[in-house]
Amino acid sequence: MFQITGLNFNHPIHSPIEITKMASALSPLDPTRTLPNEGLTKAQMAHTIRTVGLEPYPVAVQDEYILKNTLYEYLTARIPMVLIFFLYNEKERKIIGRHAVTLTGYSLGAQEATPYGQTGFLSRASRIDKIYVHDDQVGPFARMVFDGKKIVLEDEKDKSVGMDSVSTSWQDKEGERGNIRALPELVLIPLYHKIRLPFYLINGIVSLFDNYIEEIRRIIPIPNNRPEWDIHLTTVNDLKREILASDFFKNQEYRLEILLKGMPRFIWRAIAWNSNMRLIELLFDATDIEQGPFFICAIEHNKPFSVILRQPLKDPNLIEALRIKPHWKILEWFEKNPLF
Repeated sequence: MFQITGLNFNHPIHSPIEITKMASALSPLDPTRTLPNEGLTKAQMAHTIRTVGLEPYPVAVQDEYILKNTLYEYLTARIPMVLIFFLYNEKERKIIGRHAVTLTGYSLGAQEATPYGQTGFLSRASRIDKIYVHDDQVGPFARMVFDGKKIVLEDEKDKSVGMDSVSTSWQDKEGERGNIRALPELVLIPLYHKIRLPFYLINGIVSLFDNYIEEIRRIIPIPNNRPEWDIHLTTVNDLKREILASDFFKNQEYRLEILLKGMPRFIWRAIAWNSNMRLIELLFDATDIEQGPFFICAIEHNKPFSVILRQPLKDPNLIEALRIKPHWKILEWFEKNPLF
């Protein structure tokens, strides 16, 4: 993990023994030796991330949807992370230990996004069918597959609990593969200290804005299907480099306006897709705080869609009702900014 973050965020890249020593410094009175070492605790890993000058951001990922969205939104920005999980032996029907790997990639193999929750929100991350990890017990680019299998465990009150699981390439005692599964527990994300806005906040805001679109769809016939949202972290350089190289903008004056707009170094980007067509993009300042005005602007790709978005905002009574909503800053931008 530090091999990549060292290049991304300019911290020294330490050797494995140096990393172990930094982790062990958290518990100087621990009777165990630095080496040999049976493994690091979650607290030791978080301490080591902070030691190199980054902030450890822990996310509980027992839910498959949260895991997929978390890894998609940060790996797209080339930020690797540590995935911590329980190892479960299906033959013996028991947990055999805990393990940690470095998440490095994913595959968007599913053809369609899976609707989530009561609202049916469509996230591109839900199309992930495989992840790739560096696992010291298997090798680099080890594949783990989301196959929908749940593992039923008994809790302390003798109640059955179904947990999302992921396949692994681990071998069991007999040397067979396919019997050892992973029960995801936590990811530790090493973040540059100026990346402050958490992904769940952006997901929630975009989900509310998606509900606004769906309310319009019930009243006004929109030719497009429900949008699929591609939400991920990026940098202003990557964003503007893509805009320079793209042919999305027929209006060159509008394209130039976006390129010259002052933006922070780190940006949350939410792109609404309809099939292979971009409808709209929402940009958020990832360096702002949760209480701040973190919405930057929208980039509009589809003029008929943008016209329809603005129609309800002509009603002053509706505007008063929307002012208290968390996604009001987005709607206010559409109210105040004319079409490109």
